[in-house]
Amino acid sequence: MFRIGRIFMGILFLSFGWAHVQAQRQIEVRNANSLEFNDRYSGAQRLIGDVIFEHEGTLLYCDSAYLYDLTNRLEAYSNIRIVSDSATITGDRLFYDGKTRIADISGKEVKLTDPGTRLLTDRLLYDTGKNTASYSNGARIESSKNRNELVSKKGQYLAKEKAFYFQGKVRITSPEYTLYSDSLKYSTGTETAWFYGPTQLLSKPDSIYCERGFYNLKSGHSKFEQNASVHSGVRSVHAEEIQYNQKTGEGLALRKVRIVDSTEHVVVAGNRVRYNELSGSMVVSDSALLEQKFSGDTLSLH
Repeated sequence: MFRIGRIFMGILFLSFGWAHVQAQRQIEVRNANSLEFNDRYSGAQRLIGDVIFEHEGTLLYCDSAYLYDLTNRLEAYSNIRIVSDSATITGDRLFYDGKTRIADISGKEVKLTDPGTRLLTDRLLYDTGKNTASYSNGARIESSKNRNELVSKKGQYLAKEKAFYFQGKVRITSPEYTLYSDSLKYSTGTETAWFYGPTQLLSKPDSIYCERGFYNLKSGHSKFEQNASVHSGVRSVHAEEIQYNQKTGEGLALRKVRIVDSTEHVVVAGNRVRYNELSGSMVVSDSALLEQKFSGDTLSLH
């Protein structure tokens, strides 16, 4: 009985091992102007001129390459181009592992192009199986839709979600404002940025601070939470939540709201404040309080 069990386990092991080998597809050569074997490179095939590889539905282009059949990997050089479902990546040098399906692209200027967005760095890791890209040497992202530019130390791109995740000295620069953040997610489809750390948005003469929130670059609508504050000239607003629409100038502050006017020496507090920046009007409700100083005295109105 013991021997039968060992034989049965052996058959299972061989079956699973064969299935694993079968599931792993070899890198295929679609085109090359010339091909030769090079013994100096462990029996690699050297391909030159208009080289095209295909692996698991992803196309890889280059001018020359070494293909290692035994290890199912390749090294490619000059005019590198990777084409997937929703993104195109270009660079100068490529190392691709067919087992992990990870491409390591490097060069003076590596570019990842998504409709309406372009990422530029010097090294990019791209997982062709998961359609994700990541960098850790710093990158610049340009938007052709609204002339915005974003830079960060580290980042990740998820092609299926059409989203970028940024970490480390994130900065967005646009004609209207500059944004600094520690951690940020940006969706190219909805043109929305989410903040997940200390964030400051500067737009002369205004400045906004929060530690969590979002800003829609297309609609101008934003929400700021966790130690949220807005400073505009001589006036400042502090609240647990601040909503604002840059296009309409309308805002809403909620919970523990405190508004300070340093010129008029006025403090307004409440739990709900609706204001319009363009008209200068403000409505305070829910435990509303106004305090104003006059020659050493303070007027309080509840």
